[in-house]
Amino acid sequence: MKQEWNSGRWCISEEVHAAMSEAMELTNETLETIGGYVRRNLSIWMKEVVPPVYAQIDPQLMERMVRAEETLTTQRDLLKQILEQNDRHFTEQREDLAERLKEHREDLAGRFREQREDLAERLKEQREDIAERFREQREDIAERFREQREDFAARFEQIDKRFDERREDIAERFKEQREDFAARFEQMDRRFDEQREDFAARFKEQREDFAARFEQMDKRFDDLQRHSNRWMTVISIMLGLIGVAMTVTALL
Repeated sequence: MKQEWNSGRWCISEEVHAAMSEAMELTNETLETIGGYVRRNLSIWMKEVVPPVYAQIDPQLMERMVRAEETLTTQRDLLKQILEQNDRHFTEQREDLAERLKEHREDLAGRFREQREDLAERLKEQREDIAERFREQREDIAERFREQREDFAARFEQIDKRFDERREDIAERFKEQREDFAARFEQMDRRFDEQREDFAARFKEQREDFAARFEQMDKRFDDLQRHSNRWMTVISIMLGLIGVAMTVTALL
């Protein structure tokens, strides 16, 4: 650190001012740390610069020591003043920042409150609009269902009438068909009766014819049997005579 003597006092060079400017740009915590460190070690540094030796010292050296002590004291006071100014500056800046943050928070709260109220109002209007639309749509749907139900009822009545007419027509047709079938079955019964009677007469005639023929055959078999019996009797007699003749011939 470079120092110069000017008008009976030590002046801080530009390098020191630059270092102090950089120190002023440090944060509040860093400056407080530096100040505490300087306060704790300042007495030690002073003892090291001016040791407690009461022997005879060169006046020029003593003068230099005094000037160095005054310079250090001045620098300490200046550093303390800078630290206090930095503390006040950071305190004011913190208070100003807190005030700004408070105002900003209140402004945001107000905006959010207004936005929430506006959104709630919009949602309420939208909900009422949706409810109104649903009510109108429900009434329209109910009206359409009622019209459709009436139309279906009318159509089903027409279908019922058509089914009734068709059922009556089918019943009439079945009745006519049943009567026609009954008449035809009666005709078939009459034909079967006539055919049965005809078959019965034919079978009777055939049976009588077969009976007459079988009687004739029986007569023929009886005549044949009688004729056969006659021939068998004649043959037996003839055989008997032949046997007697042969016996007589054998005896002779």
